[in-house]
Amino acid sequence: MASAREVWGNRVVRRLVIARSLASFGSGMLPVALSFTILDRFHSASDYGYVLGAQAIATVAVLFFAGVIGDRVARKPLVMGSDMIIGLMRVVMALAGLLALQELWIYLVAQLIVGFAYSLFFPAFEGWFQAVIPMEYRQQANALRSIYWNTGNILGPAIAGFLAALVFPGWALLLSGLLPLGTVVIFAGLPPDLTHQERSVSTFRQDIVEGWGAFWHRTWIWTVDLQFALWHVVAYAPLVVLGPVLAIRYYHGPGGWGLIWGSVAVGGVAGGLWAFRSRSRRPLRLGLLALFSTVSILLALAFHLSIGYVLVAGALSGMGLEYFSSLWGTLMQNHVPPEVMSKVTSFDWLASSALLPLGYAIAVPFSHLVGQGGVLEIGASYIVVSTLLVLAVPQVWSLPRAPEPLDS
Repeated sequence: MASAREVWGNRVVRRLVIARSLASFGSGMLPVALSFTILDRFHSASDYGYVLGAQAIATVAVLFFAGVIGDRVARKPLVMGSDMIIGLMRVVMALAGLLALQELWIYLVAQLIVGFAYSLFFPAFEGWFQAVIPMEYRQQANALRSIYWNTGNILGPAIAGFLAALVFPGWALLLSGLLPLGTVVIFAGLPPDLTHQERSVSTFRQDIVEGWGAFWHRTWIWTVDLQFALWHVVAYAPLVVLGPVLAIRYYHGPGGWGLIWGSVAVGGVAGGLWAFRSRSRRPLRLGLLALFSTVSILLALAFHLSIGYVLVAGALSGMGLEYFSSLWGTLMQNHVPPEVMSKVTSFDWLASSALLPLGYAIAVPFSHLVGQGGVLEIGASYIVVSTLLVLAVPQVWSLPRAPEPLDS
């Protein structure tokens, strides 16, 4: 592992971090900007769930093929094109809100297109990152991504909440769409994936089979993905859909919700710093243990604790989740061969997020049965039980930082 000075002195790492930080600023504004734009125009948490679900459905539908595309064509243009589409669609939704258009289909179609772009972005980006960033820099580079991503997420919700409270959430949504377009300009100066100069001569079906085999052979990947598949339904989706409603009732509306998301990002910075300095020989084990902290934000909201306690809980949750995410990205890059990296990444995202549209759709109806607090309590209980079960899997418990020389 390289020193912090070596990593930051690398021009590619430095420029990459700056580019993705700008994108994170826009993404950080989105939970506040989009949720309160929808709630202001349609006065329905269910409609917000449908809008989020539209993006998730498109992402899941395309992810099955996105990895093959990412391993067949140049990855850098895919990354840049995805950012451009995401930015433009956010601008479209912002204009619909600012013009007071009472047409939910505009948001649904825009989110479907955004979901398509996201599905192309992630496999291509992870494959490009693996090819361009040397192995000895990867853990720190991934940690830097987390640190600067969350720094943008600290500023994003705060500014979005300010704009939503002072003028109209649509202005925050507009700004969140313009920022990814700036990211494209910065990313253009980064090198291409030099290991990806020729198209695959195999058939599309052969690529799918190869990617699935590489994914299924690594028990540690699909076991954790199974955990996160249900986590998205019972923990993440209820938090995103019901959170703004709870914020209106208990935490001063968009401003309070922006502060809560900002606290999660503050914790994410701490988690990135923790990952930057981590020297664990079994990082997956430690990363999963860190997930226990994510219980805190769900319980704080479920019991309607004061805003101070919720902010602390948000910071703890962000720290644990981002620490895990940084180590997960490094383990994927270290253990998955470059020729199947995009395909395995797409199956990884597909397996872990396939049920997310269901989570968005049922969050509000389920809350009518057990109460909003009850839904969040179920999510917290699931995190504890599922993490203990996954840690009991031998390959998960013993996975090293990188393959042993004999395995390479």
